[in-house]
Amino acid sequence: MVTTVAFFVKWQMTLGDLGVALGTLLLAFFTFNLGRAATRQVALQRAKEEAKTRPYVVPAPSHEWAVRNGEGEYIDSWRQRFPVKNTGQGTALNVQCMLDFRGRGGTTVRTVPTSLAGGDQEDLRVHWDAPALGMEEWSSVGGRIDFEDVVGARWQTTFQLNTENEVRYVYVKDVVQITGPSGRPLEEAGG
Repeated sequence: MVTTVAFFVKWQMTLGDLGVALGTLLLAFFTFNLGRAATRQVALQRAKEEAKTRPYVVPAPSHEWAVRNGEGEYIDSWRQRFPVKNTGQGTALNVQCMLDFRGRGGTTVRTVPTSLAGGDQEDLRVHWDAPALGMEEWSSVGGRIDFEDVVGARWQTTFQLNTENEVRYVYVKDVVQITGPSGRPLEEAGG
């Protein structure tokens, strides 16, 4: 009888120890999964907050700018002004556009830099080095808009401008981040 009780107590203690071990493993598993879920949630929240401060500058030609020699405020002045809009929520700093006239011997012109608050639209002033250079031939013009956000990350929008039947069409190719905060390469910035 004493042997049976001792065996029963030993067996109960072994089952109890196994139960505690299994419970500890389950607790560790669920704690690990909760930690991973919290990390994902923090990353999502960080991305949402960063999106609130991110600029997104794209060409924004109006009908008046895009037709013939311009209409309305753009009559005969559309070549000196290039309309852009910051469709993002963050401020875009040092916004500058470069127009590449491939059909004109690789001539490129830049606009005068400016800054745009979120949602703002502005006509960038084209800085022509030579008054007549490239002003007439806008049938196939490549371009890019370079800008920075408030943390110093650099961004670039690339686009193509084509003219068909006296109407200019702008096709945005992409908007990409070039550097991370403070101008660091994306690999160092964690991007």
